[in-house]
Amino acid sequence: MTVLRSVLLALVIATAGVAAAAAKPDEAALVAQAQARGKLIHDLDQAAWHSTDVLLKALPKARQAEIKGWVVEPGADGSTALYYGYDGETPYGVFTAVFRGGKVVSSREIKPADADCALTPVQQRMAMARKAATTAKVQPCARAAFNTVIVPPASATSPVEVYLLTPQVKAGEYPFGGHYLITVDADGKIAATRPFMKSCMTQALPPNAVAAMVSHLLDPAPTEIHAWLARWMGKSVYVMVVEPEQLWEVTAGGIRKVDRP
Repeated sequence: MTVLRSVLLALVIATAGVAAAAAKPDEAALVAQAQARGKLIHDLDQAAWHSTDVLLKALPKARQAEIKGWVVEPGADGSTALYYGYDGETPYGVFTAVFRGGKVVSSREIKPADADCALTPVQQRMAMARKAATTAKVQPCARAAFNTVIVPPASATSPVEVYLLTPQVKAGEYPFGGHYLITVDADGKIAATRPFMKSCMTQALPPNAVAAMVSHLLDPAPTEIHAWLARWMGKSVYVMVVEPEQLWEVTAGGIRKVDRP
């Protein structure tokens, strides 16, 4: 039995009968926000992933070469992914797809004469934020380009938040480090860069592992990255917060503080 599996087994045994500790009001707000944002990151990333698979099969290769980025906007009828290119400094639509219920339900090539070839103001801001985020002085924790998730802005003047996520490059190995939040202001300039871990860390989990465990030094509670990882891996993530010293369990269903009996 590996050291990691021994630790995970001990953790599961130790917390098998734990009670959920009551979170303080400010903690409750933090974890609720982290859970909601983690779900959003996961949903936007899934829409981009699945729609890219469709695009590669449906779009002629000559037009695929035009694509310089994509944005995903959630809606009542699903998440709409828009892939765009550039004519000079002006972005234009190339392909669009709607992702709902875990699959792409519609997609089509956007022709130059189509009414939706021009990006909306919100889509333009998101495209501008992607371009700005690529200039951030951060590096992924893998020999691969970042996965990019852009959160639609709350208003015409709100900043755009861009997540740069280190991708998985080997089955069963999950990057816990190398994830960043880049905040881009209304002028298209980087206003803030936020790392979620001080160093690179990858956890190799066997298929029968029930949970991952990580120490977290930068926040008093789990973050949206822990919530996203739990959804992505389909496993619990136990987060050991150092200050104040606490243990949290993060799952797709929620985040809870746990106490040993």
